[in-house]
Amino acid sequence: MPSGSHGGHHGSHRGGGSNFRGSSFRSGSSSSRRPARPMTLFFFGRHYYVPVEKASAIRGLYSLAFVLLVFVAIFMVPLFSLKSDIDKIKVDRQYYIAMIENAEQDSDYLKTAKVTDKFYHEDFKKWYITYTIQTDDGQDLNGYTFSVYTFDEVNQFVIGQEVPVAVNSKEVTLQTDSITMDYKDIPLESDGEFIQANKQIKVLMSLSIIGGTASVSIIVIATVLLFKRMKKNELEKTLAEDPSFKEEGVTRCKYCGSKVDPTDKSCKNCGAGL
Repeated sequence: MPSGSHGGHHGSHRGGGSNFRGSSFRSGSSSSRRPARPMTLFFFGRHYYVPVEKASAIRGLYSLAFVLLVFVAIFMVPLFSLKSDIDKIKVDRQYYIAMIENAEQDSDYLKTAKVTDKFYHEDFKKWYITYTIQTDDGQDLNGYTFSVYTFDEVNQFVIGQEVPVAVNSKEVTLQTDSITMDYKDIPLESDGEFIQANKQIKVLMSLSIIGGTASVSIIVIATVLLFKRMKKNELEKTLAEDPSFKEEGVTRCKYCGSKVDPTDKSCKNCGAGL
């Protein structure tokens, strides 16, 4: 925490991976699957139809864009948590630096600790040391630093070495918080947890930007295809309604202008009843 009651952002916590496997649920296959249908749109008092094959492709593009937007939303959730972690790291740093400055002004808050060990934090890629402080009643108060040291820096500490620490109470108990005095001279950018959180934020931001850009691009493409088909459909309908546009032996849908078989009961293009 250091040590004691306050406790900083540093700790040997690791993400506890829950081994969730789900319920192996499968939906029963249905033989009554709905056939693909054309798209029907209504603009300014007129109906527009998009044929089945085009409608399926356009629906697929919109669905893909929606899936990408969902992933972007998923990426955004941990971003807020990581930013909250960074804020906590900054607050902790202010708290402990204030403790050190107080010890610099009042020696009653300056104590001596003994280095007990050195550890490498795999998550944060930095080293930290553990230490003990003798309490006023003769007990050992265990503490440890933040993960802020490189290999060369941590090697400057020797197990059993005495190091000065700042405490938050004149009477040292098992609830007393502490921090090594050198923490004031270590920049925030050297904090392994701070570095890791920023890296994760950059990765998530990049993924969000890529996903959002791809989603918008797909929506634009799908919309362009949709309106191109609607324009073509309007032209076909106009030609079908033109008396001069009559082909011998050819029947056209009165709704979309597509060619249909006289025996059909509905238009294969727009689904309208004939």
